Amino acid sequence: VVIYLGNMMVLFVGLILISVGLEIGQVVREVYVEAIKAYLVIGDMAQNTAISINSALKSDSG
Repeated sequence: VVIYLGNMMVLFVGLILISVGLEIGQVVREVYVEAIKAYLVIGDMAQNTAISINSALKSDSG
């Protein structure tokens, strides 16, 4: 998923650069913003998972 999103980011940046002044530029920017939001959600999920695992390991060792 992360590799796919990374490839999407490169594609969107390229589309923004070549579509300056066209209406598609706004669409590409919106999709780019949504891809950034997806990265943030994935990061939050990974952080919560790490915290849960760490908490579970601490409770089992005591």
